[in-house]
Amino acid sequence: MAEEAKDPKKLFNMYVAHVGINASTDEEVESIVSEFQTLMGLKR
Repeated sequence: MAEEAKDPKKLFNMYVAHVGINASTDEEVESIVSEFQTLMGLKR
């Protein structure tokens, strides 16, 4: 059975202060942000 996802801030005692995204269009930025958010378990 897979372990439940945990809050990465609590799990690693870390936080993301800034993520720079270089993209050609707003749509590309939104796609990257969405993927990063999902991978890191972050809220917008």
